[in-house]
This record gives sequence, structure tokens and C-alpha cells, in this order.
Amino acid sequence: MRDLTKSVALVTGAGSGIGKAIAERLYQEGAKVVVVDVSGNEEKTAAALGKRAYAMRADVSSAKEVAAVFEKVRKQLGRLDVLCNVAGGLVGTKVSEVPLHELSEEDFDRMIAVNLKGVYLCMKYALPLMLQSGGGAIINMASVGHSVVAPALHAYSAAKAGVVMLTKSVAVDYGAQNIIANAICPGFVETPPAKGYLDLHREALLAVTPTRHLAQPEEIAEVAAFLARGGCASMTGTTLYVDNALTCL
Repeated sequence: MRDLTKSVALVTGAGSGIGKAIAERLYQEGAKVVVVDVSGNEEKTAAALGKRAYAMRADVSSAKEVAAVFEKVRKQLGRLDVLCNVAGGLVGTKVSEVPLHELSEEDFDRMIAVNLKGVYLCMKYALPLMLQSGGGAIINMASVGHSVVAPALHAYSAAKAGVVMLTKSVAVDYGAQNIIANAICPGFVETPPAKGYLDLHREALLAVTPTRHLAQPEEIAEVAAFLARGGCASMTGTTLYVDNALTCL
């Protein structure tokens, strides 16, 4: 098990929602936490956490900005042990409201850029630091949407399916170098970025969720903390469903 009190963790999308909850949980467990977001809320989140938190702004779809963040981590903290790729969600103007034939190319590209390319970029620049540190844990936020289709989430589902396969590829390629990679697949979670979609489809979503419960960000953070500690040595390349039995149907 990894001692988080001796670890550096970086969490993207940590300005709100699931990312913020994970940053808070890892900080509570003693880690130094790099809080990354593009919204400006990273400063507020880091300040609320305390002196072991470091705010860094970046758009994860920009290779230049992502590279700059990881270079700052290298210079300021000297290592990286945990990467949580949480940045993403329903980005774009009408990506959760229109059928595929009405979805603009710009919105499709932005969805893939943030939800999939961003995960690739962060792993690309995190892996050299983890190799230098002797290993690490990568936790990618996927979704039940990679295998269960919800209304009008075509581009989002495609992106999250890619996240699952990227995670598996990294687990295979870097497993012998003490790097584990796992994906968390939440069901429907009550977060500020998802509020519009949840409000629009709440009745239908609850109807297909066996527990009739929408998860809270802190529940996802609990699973992320387990994986950040190393889980167990053989748990890598997996997809962990935190979905209120949605995928059991």
C-alpha cells in the first residue's frame, strides 16, 4: 500500500464536483495535492485545503499547458505518485440535448479533446515523473456511459470508451514498472457541471437506477483514495463501477 503522507498527487478538474472531492480526500489522507483546473476555481480549492495544496491552471486539451503543469510539478515537488484524470464532462453548447445528426463538429471535437485527449496528454507527461519516482497510480474517470448509452450522450460515451481502453493499454505497458492504471466508471453523480443534464432527465435516470439514488462526489472520492493508496498489487487495468447497480440491468 502506498503511504499518501509521502506522496504527491495531481488531480485535474479539481475546481468542483468529483475532482474537488478527490483532491479533498487525498489531502485529508496526507498527500501533497496539485489542484488543476481551467475555471479559476483551482485557487479557491487549493486555498481551502491548506499548505500542502498547489493550484495550477491548465486546459487539459492543450499539450502546451499540460506540459507546463507537469514541468512545474517536477521543479517544485520533484516527484509524482498519483494522477487522477477527472477533468471532463458535458462540454460544448448542446452536446446533451441534440441527436447526433444535429451535433456540430466543433462540439464533438471539444468533447473528445477534453474527455479523451486530455487524459492522454496528462498520462503522457505524468508517466516520466512516475518512472523516476519508482512507480505510481493512475486513476482515470471514465463512466458507465462507455458501455451503457444514456439519452443524447453519443460523443461523451465515445470519449469515455476511449478512456477505458487507454487505461487498459497503460496498465499493460507499464505494469512491470510498478505503475498501476485503473478507471472509475460512475453512474449518475450530483455535480455542478452535470446539473443541467440531470435536471433535464432526472425522472428517467432515477427510473433506470435500481437504488433510485444519484451518487455524491464524495462516494467516488472514496474509491479514488483506495486506488491512490495502491489498492492491491494485482488490481490494474480494471474498470470499477460506482453506479448504484445501473449496469446490472
